[in-house]
Amino acid sequence: MFNRIITFLIFMLMVLAIMAQQPATGDSIAAQALDEIVVSAPKVIRKADMDVFYPSRTAVKNSKDGMQLLRNLMIPTVTVNEVLGSVTSSSQEVQVRMNGRVATVQQLQSLLPETIKGLNGLRIPV
Repeated sequence: MFNRIITFLIFMLMVLAIMAQQPATGDSIAAQALDEIVVSAPKVIRKADMDVFYPSRTAVKNSKDGMQLLRNLMIPTVTVNEVLGSVTSSSQEVQVRMNGRVATVQQLQSLLPETIKGLNGLRIPV
């Protein structure tokens, strides 16, 4: 009789252990759908001797002048130093063009970003 009671208790403990390992049927945290995430980058047109970048609206909005806009484009190989007034790529000078014409650093610094439709021709040495 004692063996049956012990066997019954062991069986009940095993049942309880199995039930404890079962996943919960209901979550305590409600599921929520996330809104669409949009990642934007400047439009780039690659040509034989230059890359043409068109800045995103966000880059234009967060810039106070042309140099800062150029920096906000975050082109991986281009370094924009606003203090020294230089634009380089791999330690070489970069030729910046606006509307197909060579632009100076002073012209970039005096440029208002909201008037820009596109930076036409950021020439990176190949």
